[in-house]
Amino acid sequence: AGVIGCGRMGAFTSEKVKKFAPNHYFPLSHTEAILAHNRIKMVGLNDVSNENLLKAGEHYGIKDLFIDFDDFIKQTNPDLICLATRTNIRADLIKKISTYGINHVHLEKPLCNSVNELRELEKIFSEDSRYFTWGAIRRHLAVYKQALQIAESNEYGKLLEIRVNFGAGKLLWTHPHSIDLILWAAGERKLEFVQAKLEELKNPEKTSKIENDPTILSSTFYFSDNLIANISRGNGMDLVLSCEDADIVVLADGHELLLYSKENGGYSSYKKIEINKSNLNGTLAALDHLVKCFDKDQMHIALNKKLKKDILKSTEITFAMIQSHLLGSKPISLNDVDEDICILGKSGNFYA
Repeated sequence: AGVIGCGRMGAFTSEKVKKFAPNHYFPLSHTEAILAHNRIKMVGLNDVSNENLLKAGEHYGIKDLFIDFDDFIKQTNPDLICLATRTNIRADLIKKISTYGINHVHLEKPLCNSVNELRELEKIFSEDSRYFTWGAIRRHLAVYKQALQIAESNEYGKLLEIRVNFGAGKLLWTHPHSIDLILWAAGERKLEFVQAKLEELKNPEKTSKIENDPTILSSTFYFSDNLIANISRGNGMDLVLSCEDADIVVLADGHELLLYSKENGGYSSYKKIEINKSNLNGTLAALDHLVKCFDKDQMHIALNKKLKKDILKSTEITFAMIQSHLLGSKPISLNDVDEDICILGKSGNFYA
């Protein structure tokens, strides 16, 4: 495996995340995860910044460093690529990676900036021989799997609502995580409509081209089976799975797992659940899933087929949210997404 992009997610986990995140988020950077896996060999790093390359190479003791993408691929011949660039060049790099016949890719979110780019990537993702994971890694972590298993057990009745409280987060920067969690927890239920209200959009030409990365004020997802999901500005980095008789809460990114339910007919109260342990944490869990696909593990291949659909759908939902907002928070079906929508997601001088 090799890494394209040697910044924060490619090579250097932020100090804030290292200080506050629970242990099951690590290893988080792509380079750390590759080096931690006993089946993956690091073959080299690629970055357009020589400074980033030298810093990462020295930090990890990696000598095969490449400024040029094509030289990197031709000289290292990787089976798996980790892609941690800014979004504005990601779609083109995914296409180039596919032309080299590299079929196992872990990429950062968001996937791309426009509906037109998404339509091109759909063709690549549709090929059964290609396997993708992305930076929305919570679905791979044990505490989230445990929470969903409880919610789906029918012990507390039918799943009625999914809520994601990630604070006042940006559409491209934060909420691919939220949308991915919602689609994963919703399973095979059909998404019927998306409705959203965002902070002010910067579209000076008054078209469907958005320059900034707006905060989500609220968003609601309407699924078949009467399941509703909501993205809120509530604090806590929490996932709440509300069943008929209980809430299952992944609290503070998985620092705790709680059950909020009634006992003896009284008011509901919280009870802490012991979290299952796993040796596959952080980005390592996502890469191990790709290794299982490489080994032709049929269960993981089936899981990846669903994951690929969710990556594409999650990206389309992002565009549907913009369209909903532009139309006065009208509910939008994914069948009706405007093909001209593009969001650059710029914050200051930087792209998402």
